Amino acid sequence: MAGVDAAYAQGVLLSGGISTMEAIQMATHVVMDKTGTLTEGRLNVVSCHFDSGMKLNKKLCYRLLSAAEVEEARVHPVAKAVFKWALSGAQQVEKSTALSMLSKTRNLTQVLGKGVKCDVEAYPGEWISVHIGTATFLVENEITIFPSSVKDFAGASLVYFAFDKQYAGCLSVQDTIRPEAPSVVSSLLDNGLQVTMLTGDTTAEASRISSALNVPVLGSRALPSDKMQHVKDLQQSGHRVIMVGDGINDSLAQATADVGISVSLTQGCFSGAGSVVIVSGNLQSLTSLLSISKRVVAQARWNVQWALLYNVFAISLAMGLFERWGLSITASMAGSMMAFSSISVLSMSLYLRHRLQSDSPATG
Repeated sequence: MAGVDAAYAQGVLLSGGISTMEAIQMATHVVMDKTGTLTEGRLNVVSCHFDSGMKLNKKLCYRLLSAAEVEEARVHPVAKAVFKWALSGAQQVEKSTALSMLSKTRNLTQVLGKGVKCDVEAYPGEWISVHIGTATFLVENEITIFPSSVKDFAGASLVYFAFDKQYAGCLSVQDTIRPEAPSVVSSLLDNGLQVTMLTGDTTAEASRISSALNVPVLGSRALPSDKMQHVKDLQQSGHRVIMVGDGINDSLAQATADVGISVSLTQGCFSGAGSVVIVSGNLQSLTSLLSISKRVVAQARWNVQWALLYNVFAISLAMGLFERWGLSITASMAGSMMAFSSISVLSMSLYLRHRLQSDSPATG
């Protein structure tokens, strides 16, 4: 409980108690998601390219994209960025309220890690199919993307969209590295852990973040199942893996890892399958958790060793094995010694709690 309380003071919810802390302390490899974990997860659309062959006007495009992304925007940072951009564009054109802008949708399908497709009511009784997501997602839906139309966006994270199965354009989105990320990565490395990045984003965007943080890329353009397989591969090579992520896309990998850690983008709101949740949203809590786990596990092992040695000696004494050397105890003394064993272990645990709380100021 001392470790759980100390972790909570650092903005970390911990399930599993000492077993989870022991798994953290024994870890050799930390795999980190990019979007929302190493970065702030608040993406913005920085530029847009409408294909020259697109026949719809921009006013309608904004409406179609905002309607298609409204549901996905609740759980995915890229969809949220596209939704905000499209809704803002629609408002500027129509000068209307946000709610009046959202058209009806039907046949909505969300493909995890790839994109969204649905039909949007462009005009009363007239529906247009919308596909928005990765290049792979559009190609899998038999939509041709023209590479020449996106040559100016080389190295950027791109979101592609099409209307009625005709390629219409792409959006360039960008995220900002968390201010605490460099120090957290450095601390993990100093603790002897290997740190790699695993992302569903483009190879170019992964390389940008990798260069900035000096973190090798374990995989890019990774689907949830790919992330899980990467974790399994590390485990099969002898690593004990911590998987740190912020969303549903990381759930499979977190459930597979020795320890899954979910990072909340908004305090009190999180998704994922981690046995540990950083509810503060501050990645610095990860290094605090490692330190707490190390101290708690060391204390727990010391407590077990002390209790074992003490009880072996006390039981031997109570059995009269030391009488030949003039050592013996009464029944009342034996009862007192038994109680002392429990009291001493409890006292050391309370002292550890006090030290952890004193050494680790609470995060807000």
